[in-house]
Amino acid sequence: MLVGALAVPAFWLVYHAIDPDYVDPFAYRAGYGGFMLALWSLTYVSSIVRRTVWALALIASTGLVVYFTWLGALNGLDVPWTVGVLAAGSASVLAVAPYARTVRQVWAAVGLLVGALIGALVAVGAMSDGALMIGGYFVVLATLAGIGATAQVRIRRALWEGREALKSRERLLRTVIDAIPEHIYVKDREGRCLVRNRYSAEHMGFDDPAEAVGLTVFDQSEDPEVAAGYWEEEERVMETGDPVLDHEERYAYDGKTGWLETSRIPLRDENDAVVGLIGITRDVTEKKEARAAILEAKEAAEAREAEVAEQRRLLRTIVDAVPDFIYAMDREGRFTLRNKASLAPHGIDDPEAAVGMSEFDLFPEDLAQTYWTDNRRVMESGEPLINRVESTRDGGFVSTTKVPLVGPGGEITGLVGISRDVTAEKAAEAGLIEAKEAAEAAQVAAEDATRAKSEFLANMSHEIRTPMNGVIGMTSLLLDTALDSEQRDFVETIRTSGDALLTIINDILDFSKIEAGMLSLETHPFEIRTCVEEALDLVAPPAAAKGVELAYLVEDGVPRTVRGDVTRVRQVLVNLLSNAVKFTEAGSVCVRVDSAPPDPEAGTLADVRFAVEDTGIGIAPDKLEAVFESFSQADASTTRQYGGTGLGLSICRRLVEMMGGEVGVESELGVGSTFTFSIEAEVAPSEKRVFLRSEQPALQGRRVLVVDDNDVNREILSRLSTRWRMHPVAVRSGAEALAAYEASLAEGRPYDLVLLDMQMPQMDGLDVARGIVARAPGRPPVLVMLTSIHREGSLRDEARQAGVHAVLYKPTKPSQLYDALIEAFEGRPAARSVPEASTPPAPRTADAPTAWVARPAAPESSAGNLRMLLAEDNVVNQKVAVRLLGRLGYTVDVVANGAEAVAEVERRAGFGEGYDVVLMDVQMPVMDGLTATRAIRASGTVTDQPHIVALTANAMEGDREACLDAGADDYLSKPVQLDSMREAMDRAARRRSAASTARDVVRA
Repeated sequence: MLVGALAVPAFWLVYHAIDPDYVDPFAYRAGYGGFMLALWSLTYVSSIVRRTVWALALIASTGLVVYFTWLGALNGLDVPWTVGVLAAGSASVLAVAPYARTVRQVWAAVGLLVGALIGALVAVGAMSDGALMIGGYFVVLATLAGIGATAQVRIRRALWEGREALKSRERLLRTVIDAIPEHIYVKDREGRCLVRNRYSAEHMGFDDPAEAVGLTVFDQSEDPEVAAGYWEEEERVMETGDPVLDHEERYAYDGKTGWLETSRIPLRDENDAVVGLIGITRDVTEKKEARAAILEAKEAAEAREAEVAEQRRLLRTIVDAVPDFIYAMDREGRFTLRNKASLAPHGIDDPEAAVGMSEFDLFPEDLAQTYWTDNRRVMESGEPLINRVESTRDGGFVSTTKVPLVGPGGEITGLVGISRDVTAEKAAEAGLIEAKEAAEAAQVAAEDATRAKSEFLANMSHEIRTPMNGVIGMTSLLLDTALDSEQRDFVETIRTSGDALLTIINDILDFSKIEAGMLSLETHPFEIRTCVEEALDLVAPPAAAKGVELAYLVEDGVPRTVRGDVTRVRQVLVNLLSNAVKFTEAGSVCVRVDSAPPDPEAGTLADVRFAVEDTGIGIAPDKLEAVFESFSQADASTTRQYGGTGLGLSICRRLVEMMGGEVGVESELGVGSTFTFSIEAEVAPSEKRVFLRSEQPALQGRRVLVVDDNDVNREILSRLSTRWRMHPVAVRSGAEALAAYEASLAEGRPYDLVLLDMQMPQMDGLDVARGIVARAPGRPPVLVMLTSIHREGSLRDEARQAGVHAVLYKPTKPSQLYDALIEAFEGRPAARSVPEASTPPAPRTADAPTAWVARPAAPESSAGNLRMLLAEDNVVNQKVAVRLLGRLGYTVDVVANGAEAVAEVERRAGFGEGYDVVLMDVQMPVMDGLTATRAIRASGTVTDQPHIVALTANAMEGDREACLDAGADDYLSKPVQLDSMREAMDRAARRRSAASTARDVVRA
C-alpha cells in the first residue's frame, strides 16, 4: 500500500524526465497526510507503477530507512537497503535536502545513488508537515532503459489518466471524510497523526486539518494521565491487531460532560503487517440521552400500565365489594362496567360477561325502556340525575344517581350510575320524623318547665332576698346606734348569721341559674390587680380575726387591663380565698397571677392564670376531684366543722369554664392546697387613670432590709423594692435582722429602709424596731411595719414610740407601700401625674419595671345635692333604703308602686323641680318598675330625665339587661349594702354633673 502512496512523486519523476519544464498545478503537499490520503485510492496507479521497474524508499531525516520496496532488477544492480538501517551513501541523498521541500522541486539525477553510475532516474523529495518542517525524504528510482518513444507516450498517457483519477478520487475522499460530523483520523505505529478530517481538526482548535498531522495524543491533551490512557488503548489495538468497536467512555471538557463512542481498526500493509490504525470517534451524548429517555419513558409507560392495571383491579375490587348497584355505559347504551351486586339478581356471576349488554338484556322491556329514556336524557343534556327515590314493584324504595361521563375533549361518552336500596333508610326516616315531632313536643314541654323554673327562681329570689335585705340592712343600721356590749354581741350574731344565710342563698341561686342555662357573662374592661385587691379586701376581716396573713403577687407580663366579666372573676377569687381562709388556722394565704407567653395566632387574647395558695389542712389525694362536684366537700366532717353547701367550688368550675378556662387543685394533707384557674380574656387598652411613677429618685439606690418570717411576703417585698430601683436584702427573723443591721454599720453602708413584719416568733416587729433604733449611731433608718392585727389606736401608738414611721395592714397594696415610702423619705405625699388626654398611655403589663402603677382616682362626693325618689312596695325595704341614703347624706321621697312613681316624677317635672335620681324597685304591685321606667322615658312632660337605678331581688339571667333595655341607667341587686349604694350614688352624681355641663355648653 505504501507503494501506491509513493506513486505520486513517481509521476513527477517521469514527467520531469519527459518534460523537464512541467509544473504540476495540483500543488500537492508532500507530507504524511498527503501520502496517507491516497492509501484507499491508488490501486490503479500502483498497477501502472508495477509495469515499470521501480525502487521506492522512505528515509527519515536521520538517515534511517523507514520503508523500502524493491520492485524489480535495476539493470542487475542490487540496492543494499533494508528497513531499520542507515542508508548507504545517505550523505549523497541528503545532499539534495535543502532543495527538496516540495514535490514540485524534485530533480532528476543520475549516479547519485550509493555513489554508483546507473542508467536510472532518481527523484529525491522532502516530506514536510503543514508548517514545512522536514520529517524525512522519499527516493524514487526508475530505469529508462529500453523505453522507446511510443512507450513513453503510452506511459505519459497512462500516468496522466492515473493522475486525474487520483486527484478526483482524492477530492471525493477528502470531501466525504470532511463532511462526516465525526472524528476520523489515521495514525502510524508511533501514534503520530497521518490524517485527520476537518470536523475533528476544528474541534481540536485547528483551522486546517494539515496542522494536526504529526501530533500525538500527548501533544493534544493537557492531562498526561488521560493521554497515557488513550495511547495505551491505541497501542493495544496495534499490538494485538484486534479492532475495538463502539467503545463508550465518558468525557468532561470545557465545562461540559458527555459520552464518546470510539472504534479503532488496525491499518495493515501489503504484507498484512500492522503499520498504524484508523480511528473513528463520535459524540453519542444525545443518542445516549435519547436512549436513556426512551428507556425511562418505556419504564414509565410500563409503570403506568402496571399502575392502571392495579387501579383497575382495585376499582374492580371496590366496585364489587359495594352492595349498591354500580354500572357504566357508552352512548349506545352498552354496559362497559357492572359490579357483582348489580348482576346478582340476574344470576350472572362474572361481571365481564355483562360488558356489551344493554338494559334490554337484563330487564323487562317496559322497565328497560324507562331506564334508557332516563339515561339518554342525562347523556344528551349533560345534566346529572341525583338521588331520585322511586318505589319498586316489590314495595321497596330505590335511590338512583346518574351522572354523564365526559371524555378528554369535553364530549359526553356515556354515563355512570349508582342505584341503592333505601327501603330501610325510608323506614328510619319515617321513624326520625316521628322522633323529631316527639322531640319538638318534649322541647316545648322542657321550655315550659324551664320557664316555670325561671319564674320560680325569680320568685324565690325576690321572696328570700327581700326579707334578707330588711334583716341585714336593719342590722347594719342598728349597729350604728348606742348599744351595750351584750346587745352589740346579739346584733353582730344576727348580722353574721344573715351574711352566712345570704351566702348560701346566693350559692343556691347561682347554681340554679347555671343549671338552667340562664347565667350569661358580661364583657367590660377591668384591671386585674384591682380585681385581686378587691377580692382580698372582702376576706381580710375574717383572715385578720384568725391571724392568717394575706398576700398577692402579680407577675411581670400580666396584662394590666383585660375585657371580661370582672364580677364573675372576683366571685371565683372570693370563693377560693374564703375557702382558703376558712380551712387555714395559721399561716398565710397568697394569690399569684401570671400569664402565658402571647400566642401570635391568638391575636390580642391572653391566657391569665390565678393561683390561691394556703397553708391549711389540705385535701387527701382521693378527694381532690370530688371537691368540684355539686353539694360535695372533702368529707362529711368538713361540713360539720366548717359549714357550707358544697356548691362554691362547683360554681367556680362552671364559671371558669364559661370564661374559656379550667380549674385545678394540688394539695397535701397537713401542708396546704393550691387552687388554680385560668381565663381567656382580650387585652384592653388601659383607661385614663392617676399614676405613680416607678422611677422615683427618692427611692432609687436605697438599701432595704426586708424582715418577715413568711417566705411569700419576703419574696413580694423584695420584688417590689427591686422594681422601685432599690437594693433589698431579706432575712426571716428579728435576730437575723439585728445581725444584718449591725453588719451594715460595720461595713459603713447602713440600711436606709427596714420593712418589718409585726407578727414573728421570738421577736416581733416592735422589738426589732426598738433594737435597730438603739443600735443606730445617728439617725435610724426609715422603719415601716406590716401587720395583720387590726388594733388601730394602741398599735399605732406603740409603733410610733418604737420609732416606726408607718404601719400598713396586710395584704399590703403596692400603692399604699409606695405612698408611705415617699412620704417617709420626702416628708410629702407621693406626686401624681395624669397623662394628657390626647396621648393616653399605651397598654402595659401590670408589673413591668418601667410601668406606671395605677391607682383609681377618688370619686367626688355629691351628698345633699341630688333630689331623690324611692319606689318600693315593701315597708321594711323602704326603711332600709331611707336609712342607708340618710347615712350617705341624702334625703329621699318614697312611693309604694310604679304608677305612683310615674305620677310623682311628672308632677315634680311640671313645677320645674324634677328628680335627679329615681330608685326603682322592679317587682311592685299596680305597676312594676320596668313598666314605670318605660313610662317615664316616654313621658313628654319629663324633659329633664332622671337617673334611674333599678333595684331587684331577682337572680335570673337577663335581669340587668332587661332593666337597662327598659331605660334604667344603673342596676343594684338586693340586699343593698352601704358601699354599693354609695358607689351607685357617686355614679349618678357624676352623670348628672356631666349632663348639666353639657346643657350649659348648649345654652352658651
